[in-house]
Amino acid sequence: MDYASLLDALGKASLFDLWRLSAAIGLALEDPNKNEAIRAHLRVGQSIRYFEAKENREIPGSVVQIKRSRALIQNDHDKKLWNIPFYMINLQGAQVDSHASRAKVRPDSLRVGDAVGYRSRTQREVYGVVIKLNRKTATVRLATGQQWGVPYSLLFYILDAQEGTIAAALNNQSTRATPGAEDRTDAEGIDSPPE
Repeated sequence: MDYASLLDALGKASLFDLWRLSAAIGLALEDPNKNEAIRAHLRVGQSIRYFEAKENREIPGSVVQIKRSRALIQNDHDKKLWNIPFYMINLQGAQVDSHASRAKVRPDSLRVGDAVGYRSRTQREVYGVVIKLNRKTATVRLATGQQWGVPYSLLFYILDAQEGTIAAALNNQSTRATPGAEDRTDAEGIDSPPE
């Protein structure tokens, strides 16, 4: 399924159309035949990936227990257990990325962990990694360790070569956040950080 085209179409839909779609999707998600089909393909210990809507990304994990319409999953990265509905599990290996490099960011396609950039007020390009998705801004951690709230309209995805440089810089930095940085959601993050 081409999610980018689907998201474009949804952006043009009226609220009433979206409500009708939401109702139809809700019924389809509860379909016992579809849930049983997924249940039949799951095995305890199986490696899976599931889509976390809050972070807008896939998370790898392993099946610990299978229930009637849910599965208990242990995340690979933090070993936490999550009881998730079957419809969150990506058994088909569907592509979840809905953006292209250097494209403008849409809030519904951005994920925690995405490498992004923006132009400061002085037209200098600033790069970082998304660490939190907010209603109007994304919190971006720069290689310096500073965190800024940047409006989605100013963000763009960066090329793979730049992404590797940013990831390396972020891995070498201290994981301690700048005091109060997580609260910054003003235009200050659009320019050079204060001295």
